[in-house]
Amino acid sequence: MTILSITQEHVQLYVTGGPINSETEMAPIDTSAMVSVGEVFSARFGLVSSTSPLVQTFALTYSVNGGPWIECNAGTAVNIVSSTGWEDGATTTEQLLSGVTFLNGEGISSDRASKSFGLGLNDGFEIEWSLVVVSANPNDFFQFRVVGNGTSEVLSGMQTAISNYNVYAAVTLGASIEE
Repeated sequence: MTILSITQEHVQLYVTGGPINSETEMAPIDTSAMVSVGEVFSARFGLVSSTSPLVQTFALTYSVNGGPWIECNAGTAVNIVSSTGWEDGATTTEQLLSGVTFLNGEGISSDRASKSFGLGLNDGFEIEWSLVVVSANPNDFFQFRVVGNGTSEVLSGMQTAISNYNVYAAVTLGASIEE
């Protein structure tokens, strides 16, 4: 298996609804939060390339209670959904990273992979996904990680792990918001 020379440096969870680069934090950087089934939130990932050159799109996967990694899409327990505060493809600015050559990232609020990034050594970028957990049990623990998706924005189902995950975005499920 090929592993991409990229590090998932930092993560941030947000309450959805605000503009993409000034949303309300759910928890401090690199810490988990509690969400409810049906509650829309967003997860931002700061990534840094340690190789050059590389052209790549990215997708988001999740694991429940330490189980297998599953692609986030409409047919799973975690869906990528519209954000009330920003449009799909909105430009992300540098919020989580420092000391890198920063490339504008994007916000993803539709069932697709990221735009294609042309990366060089020490290039950093941030991708944010608008998400909702649609089925889970109370206290289920979800971890999220970014993976390579090839060069297409169409979700491939055949993603490639990146080389380093310093931290995963993580949420624990509380009660559903209907209760």
